[in-house]
Parts: sequence; C-alpha cells; structure tokens
Amino acid sequence: MENTKSCKNQIILLLVILLSVLGQYCWGDELQMKEEVHVGVIVDMSSMEGKIVESCIAMAISDFYGIHHNYTTRLLLHSRDSNGQHLQALSAALELLYKFKVEAIIGVQTRIESNFLAEIGNKAKLPMVSILGQRTLPPSNKSYSFLVHATPDETSQFKGITALVESFEWRDVILIHGDSDFERDIISYMIDSLQEIFIVHISQHLLVQLVKNAKELGMMSKGYAWVMSATTMNLLQLVDSSVFQSMQGVVGLKSYIPQSKDLHNLTSRLRRKIYIENPSMEVMESSAYGVWAYDSIWAVAEAVERTKVKLPPPARSNTSKSSKQGQGSKLLKEILQTRFRGLSGEFVFKNGRRVSSDAYEIVNVIAILWPGRTTTTPKGRSMMGMNGIKLRIGVPVKIGFNQLVRVDYDPLQSNATYNVTGFCVDVFKAAVELLPYQVEYQFILDTSGMTAETYDDLVYQVYLQNFDAVVGDTTITSNRSLYVDFTIPYTDMGVGMVVPNSFKTFLSPQQYVDALSKGSKHGGISAIIDEIPYIKIFLAMYPGEYLMIKSMSTTNGFGFVSTDLLLIFKFLCFRKGSPLVHDMSWAIEKLREEGELAKLETEWFRSKSTCTSEKSTNGTPDALSVHDFGGLFMISGISSTLALLLFLTLLLKK
Repeated sequence: MENTKSCKNQIILLLVILLSVLGQYCWGDELQMKEEVHVGVIVDMSSMEGKIVESCIAMAISDFYGIHHNYTTRLLLHSRDSNGQHLQALSAALELLYKFKVEAIIGVQTRIESNFLAEIGNKAKLPMVSILGQRTLPPSNKSYSFLVHATPDETSQFKGITALVESFEWRDVILIHGDSDFERDIISYMIDSLQEIFIVHISQHLLVQLVKNAKELGMMSKGYAWVMSATTMNLLQLVDSSVFQSMQGVVGLKSYIPQSKDLHNLTSRLRRKIYIENPSMEVMESSAYGVWAYDSIWAVAEAVERTKVKLPPPARSNTSKSSKQGQGSKLLKEILQTRFRGLSGEFVFKNGRRVSSDAYEIVNVIAILWPGRTTTTPKGRSMMGMNGIKLRIGVPVKIGFNQLVRVDYDPLQSNATYNVTGFCVDVFKAAVELLPYQVEYQFILDTSGMTAETYDDLVYQVYLQNFDAVVGDTTITSNRSLYVDFTIPYTDMGVGMVVPNSFKTFLSPQQYVDALSKGSKHGGISAIIDEIPYIKIFLAMYPGEYLMIKSMSTTNGFGFVSTDLLLIFKFLCFRKGSPLVHDMSWAIEKLREEGELAKLETEWFRSKSTCTSEKSTNGTPDALSVHDFGGLFMISGISSTLALLLFLTLLLKK
C-alpha cells in the first residue's frame, strides 16, 4: 500500500519536473529568439502635444506586443527630448545614430528638423518616420527618399473649407497665418483650392495671443465669423480653458478619427497616464497627432518584424556599414508597404506619405452659436470693411406717385423723424438683404423737387460725393451714366400710352384723369405717353377706366445710382472696381428670378377697385370680334334695304 502511494508521488513529481524543464526550454528558447531592434524617438517634451505623443508611443508598444506576443522582434525605444530646439533635435539624432545604432528614428516636428533629419536619413540609409509632420510640407521624395510621413497631407482639408465657406455664401475670409516656412508655403495650396476665398490658418502656438487680441478688439462679438483649419482645431483641446471659452462661435475642420472601443480605451489610459505624470495637465481626449503616432509605431513594429524574418541569420548579426545600410533600405521598403486598419482609419502609404482621408469633422466651439451668442449666420465683413460707417442714400421727396417713394414724418417727434417707404425703397432693402456682406446705410431726403432737371441735380450730388447712392424713380440716361454707375433696371423698360377705356366722362382730382376726361376737343388730351412705372400706378388707381394700348422700349427703366466707389472711398484705400454695383445688380436679378420683384410690384401697384374684372384690369385692350360690329351691320343692312326698295319703287313708277 505504501509502496503504491510512494510510486504515485514519484510519478507526479517526475511529471512536474518534466513540465518544468519543457516550459523552461520553450520559454527560454522564446526569450532567446526575441531580437531587440533599436529605434530612436525625438519629440518636444516641453509641449503638451509632445507629452501626449510620447505617451501614445509607449502604449502602442505595449499594445502591439501584447497582441503579437509570438513575434521574434521587439522594438527598444530610445526617447530624446528636443525641447523645441532644432539643433538639439539634430544632436539627439546623431547620438541615437552613432551611440545606440538605431535602425530608424521616429519624430520630426518642424520644417527645419524635417530637412535636417532627412539629410541624415539619406546619408545613413536610415528611415526617418515623421509623426508630427502635419505642419511640415514634405521635401521632394526624389531628394529625401528615406523621409516617411506617417500623417495625412493636410492640404486636402481646403476642399472642405471651401465647401464650408461657400455654404454660408461668404465672399471673403481674411487669411491670418504665422511667419514660419510651412505657414507661408501652405498659402499657395489655399489659393489653388479657394481661388478668391481666403481662410484663417494659424498654428497653435499663436492661437492664444490671437484670441486674446481679437477679444480685446471686439472681434469675437456679433457679426464676426472665425474659421480655423484642421492644424489648429486638432490641438484645440490643449489650449487653456479661459482661452477656449473666449473662442465661442469659432467654426473649423478637424481631422476625422472614427470612434471605436479601442480608441476609447486608449483615451482612458492616456488620461490616467498623463495625470499621474503631470497632475496639473488635463487631457479630455486623444489628439489626432497622438493617434497617428500610435498607428505609426504599429506600422514600424510590423515592418521590423517582416524585415528581420526575411533576413537570414548571418545577415542579422552582420554589423558592417554596408549591411546596416542594406537593412535600412529593406526596412524603408517594408514600412512603405505596410497596410492595416488602425485607430485613425486605413493606414497605407503612397509616394512616401500616408494617404489622407477626405473625411473631416465640422466643429463649432461651444454649441452652435456664432460669436456674440447669436444663431444668425454672420455675413462676414461689412461693406468694404466700413464698420460703423453708414452709406448716405439720397431719396427724392415726391408730391405725386408716392407708391414709388413715400416719406412719412412722425408728428410726435420734434427732431423731424421720418420714415421712407415705397416700391423703390423696398426693392433696395430686399437687394441689400441678399448681399453676401453687411451694408449699413441711412436715407437722406432731397427736397429739390420733381422735374427732370432736379433729378439731374440729384444724380450729380452723387458725383459730388454728397450722397453715396440714390434710391428712387431715377431714369437711366446716357448723360447721367457719364457721372455715376447704375445697377440693372428693376422695373419694366420703355414707355406706354394711356387712353380712355370708353367715351364716358369721369371727374377726378388727378390731372391725368381730368385731361383724359375732357378729350382733345374740349381742352384736354386724348392719350398720355409716359414711363411704364408711372402708367402702372395710374392704372392701379383707376382700374377699368383706362388701359395701356402699347409699350415702346425707348428708356432704360429705373435703377439705383451709385458713384464709382474708388472716387468716393479712396481715402479708405478701396480697390478700383468695387463689387457693390455689380452685387446689387446680381441681387436685383435674383429678386426678379425668384418672383420677389413681381410681389413688390403687386403690393405697391395694387388696384384700388376690388370689383374690377380681370378683363378690365389686365392693362391690355379687348380684341374686337364680329359680334362687336353687329349694330353697324344692322344699320348698314337696313340702309341698303331701304335704298333698294326706294330704287325699285321709282323703277316701277316709270
């Protein structure tokens, strides 16, 4: 019994020893198989951005080999702090190259650093992977073939910015940019995409000062619109909370990072890690640069594994310069052939740069309010940048035809307050509302009178710069066009004739009615020839009694008058060929196409008689038919019959 029990214990002990030996052999063999590959990392640890990127890189290494534990290679990172200094970054690169024999360097934050490290990479045949290079334009791939950009090309964002600007119908956006190489170089890409539209583009380092100055100048208030590029918006969560609150209403594009469980997990771990290392630093979400750095490490680790597996064992242990350069070229090739789905989306290279996505997020800081806490979309700049300056619009004071221009005084106000209305005024206001920028104006009365000569004087006041424009029943003539610019006509062109609709006599206090009623034989007139707008008003006042029998295009209708804006505003340095006249003409044409002009005309020229039939008020004469001549035919027939009977009677008597 005891021997049997002792035998069992010996068997169990033997199995345990055997398993231990096998496990130690397997694990030891696996440990011996792990080949360390030295990789350098250069980031600016003095910035919040650099700290986030460095943390994401460390977590990427842990996550990658946690999943790919069977890989035979391990990246051994050697991190160096550039402290935002170009020469310090160069010195760190040389140290990593000669002291630690790194096989790749990950980093690069500025254009100068990019050029320095690209030169080193070319000489040493060493891949230089830029993970912070969104703010740097890539050097020519032919010159720097070992420089790999693991971040998307940000120039693709300007198509989205163009669509954003066009959706709000903004004509101009002021371009604000820094004086760095990148910010100067990117302007050409903006202009190519936006043509005549410019966009605000500024780096994160200048953002704080820009926002403070803009707020002090009142430029974060109602009427202003701020649009930021993805370069700035990607780092917006890193700015101070007080600055963030001042940016209420700012709109911009942000690189799109698809939401996923892995991204949420990375963000949670990043917040804990940053808080432990920097308690005063709060991170609400992972920056796009951090996610790109995370995916870049996965790409490099995957490429390193494929490179080492393809190399024979003797080649791995060969440390000669030529062998290292050959391995560097193979590693570069594997990096550029890497393709996988990372946290930031599809990760694939083309021409030495990661293929950029056309997807961007539209971000509105603090809800959907515009600056000034308004939901009304700003029109952008005021007319010609004239903030607080109102255009002086001359308005003729008329005695008759008040439907065109009407001036009503407020009897309760002692300062002669007046209100200007009328068809011409409403057309002007409606056209101004359609302009893509703000125009402030005030109406100034001109009481010089009614005649054509006084209208010439009124137009001449615009030429003399006493008025900026004239709104009223101003006829366009060739002589007046020598002194001012006209918009396109907003009324029917030509003149027409008014005649009585019947032979009855109608009494009216109006001169036209009195003259037409008397007729030419009794000291009056038989017809009136005048411009169509006046005739339409007259016919609306007396529907069914008169009609317009014909129109002739001999005048150019009514239009708004404006001076050459260069002459008026030259002291404000406006450019020649200001778009005001052109834009107002465009607005009038749009009102005509949308039927708004017809609605205004109906409103102001509405017939006073609600019982008049459409036949009597359509302004055109009725066509005559055979039935209309029935009486004449009857008289003619009776006369002819009587003549025939008389002829026959006389013939029979003979």
